Formats: sequence, structure tokens, C-alpha cells
Amino acid sequence: MAEQDDQLIGWSSLNPYSHRCAYNGVADQSIYIDRDYRGKGIGNSLLHAWETKAIENGFRKIVLFTFPFNQLG
Repeated sequence: MAEQDDQLIGWSSLNPYSHRCAYNGVADQSIYIDRDYRGKGIGNSLLHAWETKAIENGFRKIVLFTFPFNQLG
């Protein structure tokens, strides 16, 4: 989680992609940054934090789906 002045401004999570054995070690990654705080490096910090957690939890591959209307900045 990312907080500023006791306010949640972003979060990221890793979850097993599927419980089927073919997908062992594959995680689905979710990330959210409050619109007012995007483009300020918060997502980058969250991504680095879950990279360590992915290794600790045996994830070898991470998938992410994005919405076509998401834009930088």
C-alpha cells in the first residue's frame, strides 16, 4: 500500500493466476494509483515491493491485464 498523510493513495497485489496445476508459479498482478497521484513514481515503488514478494512466494511469471482506455499521465 502507498499512503500519504494517513490517506491510501495506491495499492498493489499478487494473487495466484489459477488453481490449475499448469499455472503453478504464475501470479496475476493488480495495481491502483489514485488519479491525483499518478505520474509521481508511486507505481514504480509498489512494483519494486511486489517483485520481492513474488520471489518469496514462488511466482516465476506475472501477468497483468490493462484496460485499453488507460493512458500515461
